[in-house]
Amino acid sequence: MERFVGELRDLRRSAGNPSYRELARRAHYAPTTFSSAVSGYRMPTLEVTLAFVTACEGDVVRWEELWRQADSQARTAATRSSEGVARAPYRGLGPYEPHHAEWFFGRDRLLNRLTAMLTVRRVAVVSGASGTGKSSLLRAGLIPRLSAGPARPAWLPILMTPGRHPAGELARRMRGAAARTPHEVALVVVVDQFEELYTRGVDEAEQAELLATLRALVREPHSRHRVVAGVRAEYSERTADLLAYAGSAAGRLTVEEMTGPELRESIVLSARQAGLAVERALVARIAASAPSRPYALPRISHAMLEAWRRRRGVIITLGGYEAAGGISDAVEQTAESVHTALSAPERQALRWTLQRLARLDSAGNVSLLEAVRTGTNPAAAVAVGRMASAGLLTTTPDSVAIPHAALVTAWPRLRAWLREEPASQPRIAHLSSSYRSAS
Repeated sequence: MERFVGELRDLRRSAGNPSYRELARRAHYAPTTFSSAVSGYRMPTLEVTLAFVTACEGDVVRWEELWRQADSQARTAATRSSEGVARAPYRGLGPYEPHHAEWFFGRDRLLNRLTAMLTVRRVAVVSGASGTGKSSLLRAGLIPRLSAGPARPAWLPILMTPGRHPAGELARRMRGAAARTPHEVALVVVVDQFEELYTRGVDEAEQAELLATLRALVREPHSRHRVVAGVRAEYSERTADLLAYAGSAAGRLTVEEMTGPELRESIVLSARQAGLAVERALVARIAASAPSRPYALPRISHAMLEAWRRRRGVIITLGGYEAAGGISDAVEQTAESVHTALSAPERQALRWTLQRLARLDSAGNVSLLEAVRTGTNPAAAVAVGRMASAGLLTTTPDSVAIPHAALVTAWPRLRAWLREEPASQPRIAHLSSSYRSAS
């Protein structure tokens, strides 16, 4: 990459060294876009490169080939073996899951408060803005702690997210818990993303049945069972029924953005757990820039995952972080890099797929929709696979989903696709044999 951007700078000099403002005027771009393209911090996109070359009156065909070679080399340098990726200490846009507990740091204060609350409260509501780490706290913090014990009383956690049939799912999980233990056990039912009970088209009868089951668990004044609901702040009033039912036996915990020391701990200790170190300048840079960014935690996690891919030996460097795009641009840079490398049919399939996974209203608010099932469409399979490998989509053997709304807010191309979604809907139907709503 360094050689490539150096040659771009040489091209500008050979063109008479015009100012970035002049080049931007010729190509109808912002001056900062061109100055950033040749800064050496990151690989410029093909679109920006060709605009820069055109403004400098260079050979567009030749430079497109040079860009593809440099991009391929940059990808090779940035990507480690699959064995190494499996041990990445950062999770990208998705939450930390129970099996990621060894990498989960920085939330001891909140986790201690939550577990202490459960010793005296039968219902706990964990609320906070999107992107503050509620799901990770519940999944990689609370669940492993309850499972490992020692807890008093001994609790068996059940983790679920509301689907189309949440009441039936909970009943199945409870039967499974009873079958695994020969004696009566105290359950802790953790309902993550509780708001999806109301935002994903769940039938009202299903909603009522699930709430009735949860209330029945904590009905008795001395019940050993517990219910924990994780909910986005704007939907916290939806938990009022649970809170009112439990009365003084209910508690609420607010998850706020990590403090500076907590953020440093999460970055440094996760790396240390993997036998790595993080440059102090990188930690300082993140701590300084995080408070001003929406969805800061998932964006930091993605930027750190990309910096980890670019590590030098056992050191995760500020240079690698900046080359990845940092907290402001890493998601967009990764997404654009994947998109550029796709063929035209693969790009079209990716657009259609993503339009089925999210909505963007007129105020810019993002709603993630339920996962869609994957099928046999070859172009879609390639596009989804590459996005998943980059940490931008989550997949199961037969479905795909967007891991966090941060993908939409940080990727302008995707926002543009979502704004044009109604006009694209008839064409999306052509993939109906390969993609259909999950039930």
